Amino acid sequence: MGFYLLNSTPHYAQANGKAEASNKMVINLLENMVDDNSRRWHELFHDVVLPMELIARSLRIAIQHILQSREYDEAMMLELEDLEDTRLTALDRLQVQKFKIAKSYNKRVKGKNLAVGDLVWKAILPLGKKDPRFGKWSPNWERPFRIHEVLRGGAYWLESLDGELYPKKINGIYLKPYYPTVWEARGIEFQEAV
Repeated sequence: MGFYLLNSTPHYAQANGKAEASNKMVINLLENMVDDNSRRWHELFHDVVLPMELIARSLRIAIQHILQSREYDEAMMLELEDLEDTRLTALDRLQVQKFKIAKSYNKRVKGKNLAVGDLVWKAILPLGKKDPRFGKWSPNWERPFRIHEVLRGGAYWLESLDGELYPKKINGIYLKPYYPTVWEARGIEFQEAV
């Protein structure tokens, strides 16, 4: 037929369908075991051995053939007690890591201490909205506003510099403190482009 096999992936099970076939076989075996023992299926899977235990030789694998059933059960109970200690140690380690991450993050976070009468810039909402007159050069922040009232939950009610109240309350994440530019500090005013 003129076909040429250029690349073959016999050991890449995900690509050649062998992974799906083996998974289907395992699922069929488990379903048969559960169907045959519908009331006691949990007892069949209680003593599962992980592949890593065969490589690393855990306690129960190393001595399971030597011990009697009662001694084996006692050894498993001791191993379960050690497991609880291991989990608590892991939880402590996790909490310490979370604390370190929070501390590192909080170093860079600057809180907004805005009060009534402060001047602020307000983000143009919705974020990313472009003015057709300016295109990609559209401003992201609107002229300075004065904080009229500080509300609960980090919200603010703004007013223009003329004293006209802004119709909506706004979340503090859309505000940033206003610092006059060099030109404004020198008393130079510019007119807005129309």
